[in-house]
Amino acid sequence: MNSFDICKVSLGINSYKIFIGKDIHKSITEYISNYKNYSRTIVISDKNILEKNPSLFSKSLRQKIKFDQIILPQGEKIKSFKYLELIVEKILKLKVDRDTLLICIGGGVLGDLVGLASSLILRGLDFVQIPSTLLSQVDSSVGGKTGINSKYGKNLIGSFKQPKSVIISTDILKTLSNRDINSGYAEILKYSFISDKKIF
Repeated sequence: MNSFDICKVSLGINSYKIFIGKDIHKSITEYISNYKNYSRTIVISDKNILEKNPSLFSKSLRQKIKFDQIILPQGEKIKSFKYLELIVEKILKLKVDRDTLLICIGGGVLGDLVGLASSLILRGLDFVQIPSTLLSQVDSSVGGKTGINSKYGKNLIGSFKQPKSVIISTDILKTLSNRDINSGYAEILKYSFISDKKIF
């Protein structure tokens, strides 16, 4: 097992752990409690992640687990009723039960969509976040906020759904553009201003 750090989000029965390390996506089942109790696993990602990290799916994951795969487009447009319906129907088509696990590999937009879908299907399926951008690693993957956009504004439709765990594999950041990296650093800087001088 690779070396990693653990942060715990304490929320009573909804508590979960955040695992942070290099290449830990290659052994993700070790960071999902009671993984063997799930009847099936569905991995949901977007085309961008698939293109930039082809070995993630073809080698690392398939050597460890058997899973069905759903690939969605990239971008803010998927935070909509259209894509919520699309992903829900794709998951239901696989004849899932309440012991199904959803694993989301992607940025904050995809994480918001998958998190909301997980809270709706069969009144709640477990899901795991593997955030693929610096911004999603420090922000949207933690806290349980899920949602889609409305014509009246962003994130107006959603729910709170805590993940079973968050797996942050820092090597994925090597595939990001400077713009994406800077967006993540800006969020970190914002949190440091909000918190205290020591963190800043």
